[in-house]
Amino acid sequence: MDSYSNQNHKEIIQEKNYVISFQKMILDISFDFMDIIPENFDGKVNTLLKKIGVFFKMDRTYLFTMDLAKSTMTYSHEWCNTGVRPEVNTIEEIPLDVFPWWLDQLEKHNLVYVEDVHAMPKEASTEQEQLLRQEVQSLISVPIYLDGKIQAFIGIDSVTAKKKWKKENIELLYTMANVISNGLARINAVKKIDHMAYHDALTGLANRSLLSEKLHKGMHHAASHKTLIAIMFIDIEGVKIINDNFGHDQGDKILKQVADRLEQAAGKHDCVSRLGGDEFVIFLTDYEDEQHLESYASHVIEAFSKPFILRNQEFFITASVGISQYPMDGNTIETLIRNADIAMYKAKSLGKNHYYVCSTELKNATFETLTLTNDLYMAIKRNELMVYYQPQVNGTTGEILAVEALLRWNHPKLGIVPPNKFITLAEKTRLIIPIGYWVLKTACAQCKEWQRKGLKPINMAVNFSVHQLNHPKIVEQMENVLKQTSLQASYLEVEITESSTMDITEKTRATLQRIKDLGISLSIDDFGKEYSSLNRLKELPFDKIKLDMSFVNGIGVCSKDEKIIKAILLLAEDLKLKSIAEGVETEEQVAFLNSARCMQVQGFYFHKPMPAHELEQLLAKKPHPASRDLLH
Repeated sequence: MDSYSNQNHKEIIQEKNYVISFQKMILDISFDFMDIIPENFDGKVNTLLKKIGVFFKMDRTYLFTMDLAKSTMTYSHEWCNTGVRPEVNTIEEIPLDVFPWWLDQLEKHNLVYVEDVHAMPKEASTEQEQLLRQEVQSLISVPIYLDGKIQAFIGIDSVTAKKKWKKENIELLYTMANVISNGLARINAVKKIDHMAYHDALTGLANRSLLSEKLHKGMHHAASHKTLIAIMFIDIEGVKIINDNFGHDQGDKILKQVADRLEQAAGKHDCVSRLGGDEFVIFLTDYEDEQHLESYASHVIEAFSKPFILRNQEFFITASVGISQYPMDGNTIETLIRNADIAMYKAKSLGKNHYYVCSTELKNATFETLTLTNDLYMAIKRNELMVYYQPQVNGTTGEILAVEALLRWNHPKLGIVPPNKFITLAEKTRLIIPIGYWVLKTACAQCKEWQRKGLKPINMAVNFSVHQLNHPKIVEQMENVLKQTSLQASYLEVEITESSTMDITEKTRATLQRIKDLGISLSIDDFGKEYSSLNRLKELPFDKIKLDMSFVNGIGVCSKDEKIIKAILLLAEDLKLKSIAEGVETEEQVAFLNSARCMQVQGFYFHKPMPAHELEQLLAKKPHPASRDLLH
């Protein structure tokens, strides 16, 4: 009895020691998993597997992880005892249905228990073949659940001998599965927060922060390995129309479709990101040369060749793509994106669905434009702007009937800047509104000054931008200028380019009528150039047609131009509109226009644009028939 009692007492002590060791291991592992993050997940799982294997004196412990989105699983983590062949990374991203019996056991019984691999059922033949290849004799495996779904499974293999698994072995495995499950839950929470911080909420694409990180790493790698990387800045056109007509929720659906197409067009290692609104960027890391790059860009453009489907309707969305490369187009993230953006605007100017690769010439032109824009803001304050005047004359007598006020910019470094270089800038920046007001005031004051000096009263033509016409106080400003300068409204003529009339709204139409009611005459400039519409002559209160110089240049050269000129002049006469031709430079042109009964002409054949004091001297002289002031 004493011997039996001693043996029983020894077993009780061993059992208690086992339980204490078991509980200590669980506490150690649980404590270790408390600070689990994606970066230390692999190390902590490998430590857990090793502790289980050593504690139970097993041959192999392992973890299979699943990607439910791809319906695949991977033999991702493993611990092996001495002399046992490792199997980790031999099974990667295989379909879940490759091991149907195994997954069925996990789903139905929450356990895979194989005491003898050779005695597995027929329906487990695929799993049996795999286990025999790994020289496994027996095993247990339990699932790891997360959000009610199996996300992984953990297992223990016996390779050296068949083994009957004790209940405590299985219970430990369940406990470890729960520990890993909790760890995965923490990691998913961290990943979710990280995803929100680094991904676009609407499309799931990388956002500006993640793009910047990837660009920083990519530039460092490219610099050290002498490889190429590039930025594609993509602007989507057409989404605003959908937002305006169908609501932003429908526009968002289109943006999601755009994101999907860009991801499909991108390379495996490239990063597709959304900067916001309808702007996207692709960071390219895998191309050989510029030819390959342009082929890639064509592939991206091609993604927009097919219609997008919304509410069972087809919508065509277009894209403009600008491309910059490192290090040729910048050695900072900001510079690369900016130059890609610049190239995108160049692509946009070429029409729909175009791409453009940034170049030195483009960057220089853009820098010049930026410099001019900055200088233009100060031009008025620095008194750099000037008004020149070009006479409009009777083509037969040479008598000056009116003058056109023409803006000039005397840049302190560049000298006289041509109007075609800065007028467009003024319109884009809306500086045309204060500049236009200054020109109007200067021209009206000059016209009145000539009258005060006893010179023959002539009309003053001033060019107006559609932006000026859309200004809510434009009519009041014109009234004030006339009052301040004491110029009668009948001496003022406002010229509007024909292309500008395409953007005229009902409100602008009413503004033109109010200007006309003041006694100011209206002229349509560049008539027939691009957007000729007889409706404009019918609907808008114009007094004069100004024939575009491209037709005048065709006199004596192109019979079609001559016929068009005659038709326009006859139309003007029938509509009781005055007519004027600009860009007249030859005697032949003058003769033709006189024979076609053009009322006025303007051009270098008679007079070049000149400062006020030169024109004043000209007005003081008596006019001579067909007098002219040639440039030479």
